[in-house]
Amino acid sequence: MSNLTPLSNIADKTIKVSSQRSMLYAEGRHMMALNVAEVSRAIVDFPVLISRIQGTGSFSLSALTSFEPNKNVYLSGGLWGSSFLPAEMHTFPFQLLPNEDKSQSPVIGAELNSPCFSGEEGEALFDGAGQPALWVSQIQAQLVENAKNAVLTDEFFKTIDSLNLHVPIVISLHLADGPINKIGGLSIVNEDKLKSLTSEQLAMLNEKGFLGPLYAMLFSIFQLNGLIRKHNETEGFVKIAKLEIEIAKANSLI
Repeated sequence: MSNLTPLSNIADKTIKVSSQRSMLYAEGRHMMALNVAEVSRAIVDFPVLISRIQGTGSFSLSALTSFEPNKNVYLSGGLWGSSFLPAEMHTFPFQLLPNEDKSQSPVIGAELNSPCFSGEEGEALFDGAGQPALWVSQIQAQLVENAKNAVLTDEFFKTIDSLNLHVPIVISLHLADGPINKIGGLSIVNEDKLKSLTSEQLAMLNEKGFLGPLYAMLFSIFQLNGLIRKHNETEGFVKIAKLEIEIAKANSLI
């Protein structure tokens, strides 16, 4: 987010936050960022892949929610079609900001230009005394946890890169009307490399809490079948007849 305003600097204490803020976050996102602690729960519905963040050169763990850019087939009629909600859906449209007093904890910032904010409907952001509403403390706790998990996710990427546990892929979508669409910029867990690790390396991954997510990501590839089904059931999409995954040229994550 950009143009974040600390809650303490918001003059309008009558401002409200839409109860649909999670859906507003998900709308139009064909990939949703995850942290490594979420992977084992995300695979209940989603293929979890490694994607490149545009404009930064860095990488993200992503739940794939559509084969079509700017579409999300798990969101329909304002309803979320999964029991799993990524952490960023819970906290949108808020983020942590550094406190002006460096000795104090970070503060919550909000992008006031977001459609989530209005003066007419939703949950009140402030109570009658002009202080952040009680529910905001839950958002702050989640944001702090997100920050910790972001550090852990960065360590996850450094670790799997050092062990060469990723492999870039190209997804080929064979459309029912003939053309083949290719999707690049994604990577998956290198299963062969994972199987060849020493007992010491496996123990290290397990101690860091990374072994479970790695296996979960491998299993999540089967959720591409469910994504194809949702795609084919979505009005206006050309049906997919077949999907193929090919190994692309090797590429370092770091």
